[in-house]
Amino acid sequence: MVIFVGANEGFPLKTPQGPSADCCTPDWAAAYANRVRTMMQTYLTSKDVRVYWLLVMAPRDPERQKIARAVNAAVRVAGANYGSQIRVLDMPAIFTPDGKYQDAIRAYNQGIAVNANFAPNYMGRALANLGIDPSTVVIDDLDKAIELDPDYVDAYLERAAYLLSEGEVDAARADLMAAEALFPGAPRIYMLNAQAFILEGNYTEALKMAKLAYETDRTLLPALSLIHISEPTRLLSTSYAVFCLQQKNNK
Repeated sequence: MVIFVGANEGFPLKTPQGPSADCCTPDWAAAYANRVRTMMQTYLTSKDVRVYWLLVMAPRDPERQKIARAVNAAVRVAGANYGSQIRVLDMPAIFTPDGKYQDAIRAYNQGIAVNANFAPNYMGRALANLGIDPSTVVIDDLDKAIELDPDYVDAYLERAAYLLSEGEVDAARADLMAAEALFPGAPRIYMLNAQAFILEGNYTEALKMAKLAYETDRTLLPALSLIHISEPTRLLSTSYAVFCLQQKNNK
């Protein structure tokens, strides 16, 4: 199981003593750790289960960074006593060391200076800029990557993903159609189509697309039976979603 939660936390939490605690006080962190621990326990249905809990990467906004640090500290505390069954993966150390994204952008800038016609440098810079300035800079670089290499499937998919994040479903679907023509049946095409259907409120079709993605290439997630997307401190039940992708019993 792979768990990635907490990026949109920071809501007040009730404490065992009764009153609500604001983020990111010690009482809030303790209450959050207790909720995370409860979630972890629900997944440990057998000794063979392995849970990989991803820590939150550093947001750009300083206030959100404070929340991310509190969330990550609470997750580390919650997962400390489960041994090998629950592994807390330090994603910030990999993707946002010291809260900075600049090194990757600098490297891509140098690459573009050397060869302005190499499409992957533009896509790489676009992805790096997502962590700093998710604006026209990103879409311009993805446009350039596709202009230089019209068969660049990954660039179409990244642009579709970006457009979906901006709510531009029709434009995203055009890119997904282009990607499908170049690489029919790619699992990520199905997953992005699922996201498009979710934005449209069509959850039935979204689930169909998600299942197609899983059934198209199960080797991508050989042991993944559940993806949990949640905001544990939200008070509304509508903020809680669990998507289960279970392998059919072929016996």
